[in-house]
Amino acid sequence: MQFKSAASGQRAAVGKGAFLLGTDVAQLLAQAGVQRETLVDSGLQVERRRTAGGHTYFLANWSDQPVHAWVPLATTAKAANLYDPMTGQLGVASLRQSAQGRPEVYVQLAPGGSCLLDTKTTAATGPAYAYHRPTSAPQPVAGPWEVRFVSGGPTLPAPLRATQLDSWTKLAGEAGQKFAGTAQYTTSFALPLGAAEGYLLDLGRVGQSARVQLNGQDLGTLIGPAYQLYVPKSQLKATNTLAVSVSNGMANRIADMDRTGQEWKQFYNVNMAAKLKENRGADGLFTAAQWAPIESGLLGPVTLTPVAAGGPPPQ
Repeated sequence: MQFKSAASGQRAAVGKGAFLLGTDVAQLLAQAGVQRETLVDSGLQVERRRTAGGHTYFLANWSDQPVHAWVPLATTAKAANLYDPMTGQLGVASLRQSAQGRPEVYVQLAPGGSCLLDTKTTAATGPAYAYHRPTSAPQPVAGPWEVRFVSGGPTLPAPLRATQLDSWTKLAGEAGQKFAGTAQYTTSFALPLGAAEGYLLDLGRVGQSARVQLNGQDLGTLIGPAYQLYVPKSQLKATNTLAVSVSNGMANRIADMDRTGQEWKQFYNVNMAAKLKENRGADGLFTAAQWAPIESGLLGPVTLTPVAAGGPPPQ
């Protein structure tokens, strides 16, 4: 190939295309006509794929802060459908054109949240995506909580009442430190004060997944890292029963089995090596015997935030 000097380095034409060579990737992409997705500057990560009628974006917020913002798109779009894979919520997103003529879409993503954005070069039809705007401060769901261990092992810890949420490795004593499985947390609360179209239920910290029921109806299953669900006001009564079934992982159970010499590594003709030296036993193989108990259960704080449904906040 014959390279010739170009604005951002060197260029070699090959058929209808070309090879670009240089040290500044941003300049090379600009020379190739590739538009930069500036939405990453707001802390989002993005994957984009062209479709027959536009583009599909996968957006993920891996920062530790929520993103409630108009995000710019580097592609042409007149409309967009927004889908939340965690809750199944779907609707036509709010879209506007910037002063530079680029489309911007309003997104709300909690830390660790993700969404699919399907842009169109023609108008979209269907119900609008239901954004939620806080109208007042969060209100605590203080308890007390009735905690009942429903499945798991090695044995089910005794039921308990928690006036303050904490890891069941502390609340349930030695049995809780060994336990891997599911516990159900139940409490009652009155209809929150003030007018609201609905409420954002935030479980706070959870170790590690949670299934939520309100007044006997399933609201959803959450795997984190944010544990939040929208509750329409129509689902609330004067007095409400909230049940949260929390399941932890196997780490605490495995650690107890290694400490008591119970065999769980049932692999054929394979030794299970330890990646970290602190997890290496006297035989040179993996052991979890030295692991400290991992926080498990509903850790909270649990809150209800009054919200209004609709489009983005007024400009």
